[in-house]
Amino acid sequence: MTASILETNVEAVLFDLDGTLMDTPRAIAEQLVAAVQQVTGRRPAVVEAQELVGRPLPVLCAMLARLEPHSALVGEVVEVYRLLYRTEVVPAAASLVFPGVLEGLARLRKHGVTLAVVTSKQSDSARLILEASGMAAHFTTVVGVDDTVLPKPHPDPALLALERLGVDSRAAVFVGDTAHDIGTAGAVPMRAIAVTYGVGTASGLQALQPHGIASEFGAVVDLILSFTPHELRQN
Repeated sequence: MTASILETNVEAVLFDLDGTLMDTPRAIAEQLVAAVQQVTGRRPAVVEAQELVGRPLPVLCAMLARLEPHSALVGEVVEVYRLLYRTEVVPAAASLVFPGVLEGLARLRKHGVTLAVVTSKQSDSARLILEASGMAAHFTTVVGVDDTVLPKPHPDPALLALERLGVDSRAAVFVGDTAHDIGTAGAVPMRAIAVTYGVGTASGLQALQPHGIASEFGAVVDLILSFTPHELRQN
């Protein structure tokens, strides 16, 4: 990353959703396991499903069900999961928001930072849970896996979000909890903050050399504001 990028003020932040803003990976994993079992009879371990969270849903379902990617059964698993997601995960959305997220998002907006979500979820599913969680109003745009041909860790989803926001990548930060998120930032390139309270491990994320690592959301906000001039950080 060049010095000019590091010295540019932050105008926008792109957030991953699951494991970054919301403590959804285990809830998602449990419903993925249920969907795979309902369709195939196989019951994978919840921890196996958790380790796959962050990948596009059809890819994840194929891997978890041990099916070929283009198998018709993968589509069935996806549809069953999406139903379970709406009936089991979305109603619990407000309780799954990580501590400090709502306050932190409001603080960033107060400082004039524009916010977006870039997720491996389908965009309609992402908007659904953002509405249910009470976070939707903080975000100017949501980019889902269905919005670009290539998903994370390719740069396309982040680039689309930046295009919609009208912000140069040098003035933006990507925040996420997986290697796919940090890889996306590196592919753009743009600054990245890794969070260690989601799916990824601290050691694994550190090895990817993000520009900051945070163990709770308040620290994420502090890091973002540390990239801006002192006068913008005054409360």
